[in-house]
Amino acid sequence: MEGNQKELTDSEKIRLKRLAKLGEAGASNPTSATNASSAVSNTTAPATGTSPAKGSPSTSTDSTPVASRMDIDSPSISTMQYAKPQVTPTTTKPPPVATTTTSRTPTKTGTVTPSRSINPSLTTLTSVGPSKQLTLFISQTDLEWENVTLEFIFQATLNEKTSKQSKYTYLRELASELNMENITTMSASKKDDIIHARLSLSENRQPTATPLFDYLVGAWRRTLTVRRKLEQFAQQSSEAANLVPKRIQVVDSVKELIMSFSGLVVNPDMADIFPQSEIQRQKGASYLADKLLLHNADESEAQLPVAFLQEFASRFETDGLEEILSPVIAGIAGYMRTQNVSKDVNTPLRAIRQLVEIPVIARSLTKLPSWNPPNTTARAFEVITLLGPFLSRTSILPDVDPTLANTYFPESGSFQPISAGGHDLDNFPIGMRLPGDVRTAQKALRDLSGTLTKTLHDIVMAIVKAAPKAAGSEPDSKEAVLKYFANGINSNSARGKLHVDRQTVATDGFMCNIVNVLLRMSEGFIDTKYSKIHLIDVDYFKYSSRIIITDHTCINSDTNFAEDYFNSWRTSQSETPVANFISDIYYLTLAAQHYGFLSAVRNYGSLLKGTEDLMKQLDGMRSQRAIWQGPVATMNEMMLTRYTQQLDGLIATKLSLDAGLLNPDLLQSSMRFYNLVMTWLIRVLLLGAAVIQPSQGKAPDALSWDGFVRGDTQGLKLFPVPQETTPPLFATLPEWIIDDICEFFMFLCRYRPTVFENNPRDELLTFTMVILQNPTYIKNPYLKSKLVEILFYFTFPLYRYADGRTIGRLDDVFSTHPLAQQYLVTSLLRFYCDVEQTGMHSQFYDKFNIRYHISQIMKVIWNDSGHRTKIFAMSRDVDFFVKFINLLMNDTTYLLDESLSKLAEIHQLQNAMADTATWEAQTQQQRQEREGTLSTLERQAQSYMSLGVETVNMLEYMTGEPRIVQPFMEPGIVDRLAGMLDYNLTTLVGPKSQELKVQSPEKYRFNPKALLTKLVDIYMHLSHRKEFVIAVSKDARSYKKQIFMKAGQIMMKNALKSESEVQALYDFVEKVEQAVKVSAQEDEELGEAPDEFLDQLMFHVMEEPVILPSSKAVVDISTIKMHLLSDPHDPFNRQPLTLDQVIPDVELKRRIGEWKRSAKKLLNLDVDMG
Repeated sequence: MEGNQKELTDSEKIRLKRLAKLGEAGASNPTSATNASSAVSNTTAPATGTSPAKGSPSTSTDSTPVASRMDIDSPSISTMQYAKPQVTPTTTKPPPVATTTTSRTPTKTGTVTPSRSINPSLTTLTSVGPSKQLTLFISQTDLEWENVTLEFIFQATLNEKTSKQSKYTYLRELASELNMENITTMSASKKDDIIHARLSLSENRQPTATPLFDYLVGAWRRTLTVRRKLEQFAQQSSEAANLVPKRIQVVDSVKELIMSFSGLVVNPDMADIFPQSEIQRQKGASYLADKLLLHNADESEAQLPVAFLQEFASRFETDGLEEILSPVIAGIAGYMRTQNVSKDVNTPLRAIRQLVEIPVIARSLTKLPSWNPPNTTARAFEVITLLGPFLSRTSILPDVDPTLANTYFPESGSFQPISAGGHDLDNFPIGMRLPGDVRTAQKALRDLSGTLTKTLHDIVMAIVKAAPKAAGSEPDSKEAVLKYFANGINSNSARGKLHVDRQTVATDGFMCNIVNVLLRMSEGFIDTKYSKIHLIDVDYFKYSSRIIITDHTCINSDTNFAEDYFNSWRTSQSETPVANFISDIYYLTLAAQHYGFLSAVRNYGSLLKGTEDLMKQLDGMRSQRAIWQGPVATMNEMMLTRYTQQLDGLIATKLSLDAGLLNPDLLQSSMRFYNLVMTWLIRVLLLGAAVIQPSQGKAPDALSWDGFVRGDTQGLKLFPVPQETTPPLFATLPEWIIDDICEFFMFLCRYRPTVFENNPRDELLTFTMVILQNPTYIKNPYLKSKLVEILFYFTFPLYRYADGRTIGRLDDVFSTHPLAQQYLVTSLLRFYCDVEQTGMHSQFYDKFNIRYHISQIMKVIWNDSGHRTKIFAMSRDVDFFVKFINLLMNDTTYLLDESLSKLAEIHQLQNAMADTATWEAQTQQQRQEREGTLSTLERQAQSYMSLGVETVNMLEYMTGEPRIVQPFMEPGIVDRLAGMLDYNLTTLVGPKSQELKVQSPEKYRFNPKALLTKLVDIYMHLSHRKEFVIAVSKDARSYKKQIFMKAGQIMMKNALKSESEVQALYDFVEKVEQAVKVSAQEDEELGEAPDEFLDQLMFHVMEEPVILPSSKAVVDISTIKMHLLSDPHDPFNRQPLTLDQVIPDVELKRRIGEWKRSAKKLLNLDVDMG
């Protein structure tokens, strides 16, 4: 006994030490034994009661032996034994008396000795009605009530007989100890001894024993049961109402004590205080994770109620909550790492959400070491950070888990191309998969993604909205969330590069889920009126280091200028500003899109290219399959099988990516965000140029932004902005902001243009017009070219059917948006000229693609009378329009020449391959080389022909408008135009036209009949102009009458033109022939001119000779004017040159005139054009 007492004393010391740390929660008893005794001495009441029979429904599951599993469902209050206990001194057992009432006298020990022993097995509340329950409750003394209540709550007793009758655990050692103090019943003053004794039972070490934490949760639930019943009693009787407050205090103090011990039994530092099974001891606090991760939500709530968690968190907020939470979160996160969306992500999400919905826990999570560990690598961030697994494993993108693609998009057999019975989806081969099945799987993934994304957002917002930071310098949970996202984004800055090792950065799935969450957080400040746009701090990058932009290219400034500007601004501030939450989320979303979604888009493009290349390779192998023989055939068949399997995997990955990246919800949310970004950029530009003034405080801008983006400029000067240099506020912003806008909308246009159907294009049109009308504000010409490319995609129909029908248009906005009506034409034509010199090494080829996009837009808007009037107005600026026409002709000349010459080479190669004997006589390497050459030529021919045909189209419809013909007749222009037309007409119908006959000409976009018709149309549009007739007659290189005659015959034969139209062509030729004769007569009479009278570039007699200032060369004014339209340099020494610098050579002009007059005969230059 002494040994036991000593051991108990040591345990007690440890317990008291812990309780002291816990703040002695519940250690004091509101009802002392003395008060209880006093109350009993003044109270008499009937005392009847019975213990529940073994196995009866009233028996609590916690009354089963300790070694059995505990069911912690809350028992009904009716299972409590509201019977008066048998209370006697330890030395005497009084005999029973016959009366039903008892007279009580206080004993020395504070217990009461009833004059009649009441058998506790006789009466329970289950055997009486509600009124009797109330009567019994009122009749009990506080001490009697405490005994029966504590027995019920702890499912334990100090009475061995009661234990046998009720299955309550008999606390033998405590009973023996208290008997020495003449105490035989439980009381609130001994509640800490009672719970300590119950938790210290050696049976708790048994593997089958009820875990102590479960036992305490059950005890906690029973306190709620008691409390509810007390509240019911208080409403039923005023006498009971007088008793209830004090007794509720007892229950609450017991509940607090239970809560304190619940933290003890799972605290890893206190694991050895109480006997526990080895499994439970090792689990420690992670046992809570097991409860939270139960698949059945109701079962999880039953075993670990939310209300319990709330009280638990409040109890330990300042007393080791983080130490307890750390293994809990580690357990939940560890489980999440093993899941994906095809398995079980909902359970861990529910668990973490359940935790963060408790503000105390939400705040505590952000203080854990795993929340945002420093120096975490980009790849590890989504694995080891607290939220990482939740943001990663809930993604539907396949790089998170490669098994996803094949799980949702399995191949039903060996891949087959469309030509062999395979299927396609949105014009992309998908093998033997059924399109309907693919669409169903993608919709299922998208629906699931929407649900998971909402849950992630709710989790993050619960942390953000947790109570403000506590006293001290620790940051609040909102700041912790912002830092978390910032670190995740900044650590993955390498994803912003064009080429990145994907194994060294976070997955697309993780980054895109960050985007999803931030987009949802942004919805709070995105509305159609942009009423909160003024709350986005335009100076954010100057003082906030949350997003790192030090190594980024600026819109229109170098690094030194930006640094000086930022430093100057910081010096001017009396104190460093603090960003508001809206600004933080806005800029974080910008960066997340840059490093997340748009990086994934680039990865998607690479996948498509690789997939298409592999398809072509397989097609090539299949086409050669018939000639495979011997060992080569075996090896090739193995390669074919392997490549087919690889292709099938790539297609599955592509379909999985389609489900995520082409999710309409994501695209629409991103579109709304980028509409805000474009509007905000315009605001920054206007603020920087002082066109508008910043709003004061939180007051909104005076400008109506929703009206502005729809074209109502409200009197502001924007076209152009009245400031020649780019405002530093705008110029020093990262260039990638604008590039991301362009990349997003180009992705949308290419793959999901239907998203535009239900979303406005006003912001995009307004932003594009502002940028193109202020071209010097952006340094990078390719940003402007991307904006033009987006407008080019608007010219495509939204839907195209197999029979050729098309439905849906986006280009209607060109004719409805006020700013497009006013500035689209001028923007496009000026940019057409500006891209001649981009400053990039690839500018010569880049300009063709850019101009192709412009030509397509111009073709669409040509039939709009308003836009055509704008073109006419621009043609009156002769200098500009002549420059435009010159560039147009340059392109036409080069592109048609290149495309037709490539077709001639293709013709030769196809003829060589058609000669089977000669072809087979070549070595395999020779054949492969020539086949490679053919592929290259085919790509080039297709590209050049597409571009060239569009330039011819533009020439055709512009020369057909009488109001803008005059610029085509300018000296120099008309000669070049005539020469270009003559050369290409000769190529099409002349002796070498047979070289253009290739197999499947439509493959190269080559339609010789259509091209011939366009060329003849241009001739006829200009045939009435004397200047043009003379220019054609002077083209000694290419003009031949018989070429025109043959062209007429071809058109008649193929019904390309009517007889009258062909006759008009012949009439034009007759005019040219007459001009040729007159020109020949003039040359004969003038004779050979002296060399000094000849233009040093074109070698014709000069009309207006001028001296070039640096080279001193003498050329005709028309020659140098044409040259400077394309190249602003002296053609002889490459020095910069402008037209106003040339010096008229008056003396030489006089001498040329005298030479002409000295001729005996002067040709009458008037040609009867009759």
